[in-house]
Amino acid sequence: MKSTNLFKRSLLIVITLFAFSSCQSQGDKVIQYDKLPSKAKTFISSNFSNMTVLQVVKDAELFNSEYTVYFNEGSKIEFNSKGEWRDIEITSGVPQKVVPASIYSYVSKNHPNTLILELNKDNRDYEVKLNNQIELVFNLKGEFLRYDD
Repeated sequence: MKSTNLFKRSLLIVITLFAFSSCQSQGDKVIQYDKLPSKAKTFISSNFSNMTVLQVVKDAELFNSEYTVYFNEGSKIEFNSKGEWRDIEITSGVPQKVVPASIYSYVSKNHPNTLILELNKDNRDYEVKLNNQIELVFNLKGEFLRYDD
């Protein structure tokens, strides 16, 4: 009798975990460019009009979605559900007008003749990767904090 109850409880736990995990993430889905949030489309058209969009992927989560725009050149930009950029990886270098002025100034002064290949922004800081593999961290005000590994 105890083994039957144990089996039933175990089965219920497995079913519950499976149902929860399948609801938590809808997974990656290729979408049309026009399905991007308008803020993301404006950002791309204002700053990357010279690049050709190859594919847009929506990662639908339970409470929000993230979008990744891939370009023919091998570059990509990630956006949150509001269409705000979170990560920019441009093989030819992130355009100056996209980089916060204080970060661009610091990189130009301290690392001349380098390109910013990656710019990542989260709730705490900016992370910058240069074409010479040096990685730098700045606070959200654009003030240099440290070199990163």
